[in-house]
Amino acid sequence: MAVGLEAAPAVLDFSRSHTMEDVRRSGLNFKRLSDFGHSVAYVYQEDRDIVVLLPGGRKISQRITIAHLNEKDGVLTRLELLGLIMPQDQAYQVAGTFCDSFNLRHDKLEAWNRLNLGKKYDTEELYLSSEKKYYPAVGINLFTSFNRYYPWTIRFHIRWNWTEHRGKDEEQAWREFPTPSIPEISLNPPSGLKYDGAAAYRADRDAAYDQAKKAKGSQAQGAGVVAASPGTHWWLWAFGFAWLSLLALLWFVIRKFGSKR
Repeated sequence: MAVGLEAAPAVLDFSRSHTMEDVRRSGLNFKRLSDFGHSVAYVYQEDRDIVVLLPGGRKISQRITIAHLNEKDGVLTRLELLGLIMPQDQAYQVAGTFCDSFNLRHDKLEAWNRLNLGKKYDTEELYLSSEKKYYPAVGINLFTSFNRYYPWTIRFHIRWNWTEHRGKDEEQAWREFPTPSIPEISLNPPSGLKYDGAAAYRADRDAAYDQAKKAKGSQAQGAGVVAASPGTHWWLWAFGFAWLSLLALLWFVIRKFGSKR
């Protein structure tokens, strides 16, 4: 089952900097998880439309269910956004657009699609990355959703502290790195729908229950058992009452006239 998406995006603008202050300006309330000494981890857990702005005019949209980020001294080092569940054909289209945007070959994607086609369990994940061609490094992970109806979800990664990009910043990115072929992309299902795995399960369960009831009814008819209608039940009760009344009358007559002898 699928329903339409709502549009209420929060904007994470990392086009000129990538600090915790940029995160706060988005209005997203990340909760602090732990301090690892070298970095601090945060989590955000709520369905929300997100727009991420990056150097070079990149704009990436995604409806998320959970997000994780790490920062050190107020500067972000990593951000992960986990998106919606979707069927394989939708995940395949999203990944294809990502490849086209960052001039990546489709061979890994095509191999993944063939390998997992028609599978609901035991699926193989796929990771695609812009690598060092763009700053910051971004990637998507076609990740199993553990849902038999819509087995895929998109995990979006941003890394600022990657070895290949040490010493780089947003200003250099605007000057030195190329503009993506498709600067604005969405990581949501291209159908525009939000797929509801729980509703799909309930629909399947109800259909199976109805089918079992029909099969049971067919077996009963085949065995010569005909279910009584409400009218038949009424006549059975009436006949039973009349029979009991007759027995009571006979008992009364026998006792009354028998006692006179």
